[in-house]
Amino acid sequence: MIPAGKHTLRISSFCLAIALPALIILPLASAHRPLHAQSPTPESVLYIFNKADGYNPSGIFRDALGNFYLTTESGGNNLACFKGCGTILKVNPSGVATVLHSFSPAPFSPGPLPNGLTSNAKGILYGTTMAGGRNRLSFGSLFEFAPSGVEETLYSFAGGSDGANPSSGLLTLDSAGNLYGATFYGGGTGCGGGGCGEIYRVTPTGGKSTLYSFTGGADGRYPVAGLLLDSAGSLYGVAKMGGNLACNANYGCGTVWKLDPAGNLTVLHTFLAAPDGASPEAGLIIDPFRKPIRNHERWRGRRMQSHQWLRRRFQDRFQR
Repeated sequence: MIPAGKHTLRISSFCLAIALPALIILPLASAHRPLHAQSPTPESVLYIFNKADGYNPSGIFRDALGNFYLTTESGGNNLACFKGCGTILKVNPSGVATVLHSFSPAPFSPGPLPNGLTSNAKGILYGTTMAGGRNRLSFGSLFEFAPSGVEETLYSFAGGSDGANPSSGLLTLDSAGNLYGATFYGGGTGCGGGGCGEIYRVTPTGGKSTLYSFTGGADGRYPVAGLLLDSAGSLYGVAKMGGNLACNANYGCGTVWKLDPAGNLTVLHTFLAAPDGASPEAGLIIDPFRKPIRNHERWRGRRMQSHQWLRRRFQDRFQR
């Protein structure tokens, strides 16, 4: 959780990156300089991904003992999916990987295509899948994974006003154990009937609330990546489309937004393709000057249609 007041980003002596197909450690020249001012020293490859352990990693965090935890969208020992249904992977500081869980195909719970993890103080892992779920409608799920190896589906998305297909990125956890995230679709019937996406909260017991539903207009369309939570309870994130609908053939080029505890959304930035880029993909961090840093996909002079991108991901994994 980030403070509601002055924001400072403190960097440890390394920078962590996932570059397919490897887990890479990037030592930094200084531990306390702003991130954007540093020049990384030569990288060190900690682990090479493979089909048995999983590949196409998404989301990662490091525990107090130096172990890395992440999900992979493909691979694993369940070959019911065309390229494997994905795994939960633990990589120790020496680069030795352990598969903690292999996911099953849709519509089984929690489903395939896991996309990011977070952990509470007890070591319980939480994550989402883009497909599957208990309701067998394959709109995705939110799951928990105990240190004992027991996996349980905490919530299954139902589509429509309930949200569908959770976005990639780490879930955000508050001090009460509530989880915050976004769904790419659902939250209503806009954006061609499938919904423009929503921001949600799930309690430790599996109760789910929709905090905000996107309209596809000035507020944004298709929220992606993880969220930031400050100490005042406000959430920060990005939407891949929407905003200025004169951009990207009336689809919009995306937004950066803030959602306060009362459910009021404020657009902090609207992308215009040039000169600031379009279609943000990754989440936000806070720099020492209290400005969000966004990671976006550069405009390449073509229309970017996120719904086609998402369908291609499903087809690539489940159609032979």
